[in-house]
Amino acid sequence: MISILFINGDPAHQMLAKIYLERSGGAAVTTAGRAGEALALLKAQAFDAVVTDYFLPDVDGAAFIAGIRSRWERLPVIVFSVWDRHEIGEEASAAGADALVHIGGMPIPLYQGLLAEIRAQVRRSTAGHL
Repeated sequence: MISILFINGDPAHQMLAKIYLERSGGAAVTTAGRAGEALALLKAQAFDAVVTDYFLPDVDGAAFIAGIRSRWERLPVIVFSVWDRHEIGEEASAAGADALVHIGGMPIPLYQGLLAEIRAQVRRSTAGHL
């Protein structure tokens, strides 16, 4: 089972992500609404991947990603956000994001695509450590 920390400031979006990702099978989702809460969770328990919105209420997205990357080098960080590739794509990648998934479209295919990306990133992060 893949353990995912899902960070988004909207409680409704957190609930939807938890439902869709867990019902898709093979995922356990913990949610957080703020970067500070997410960092406390990361320090308290191990996760296989982090999925975060770029636009969090308490921190700049690039700074948050860079902070995760500086402490947890191999932990996959996936940005799942409404964004314009030109606006944040380069910033998120430069900060250390492993993948960017655009929020849009119908929920079931959207979350299936997100889960596929999470699985791919987790496989990459553990490839040399099995």
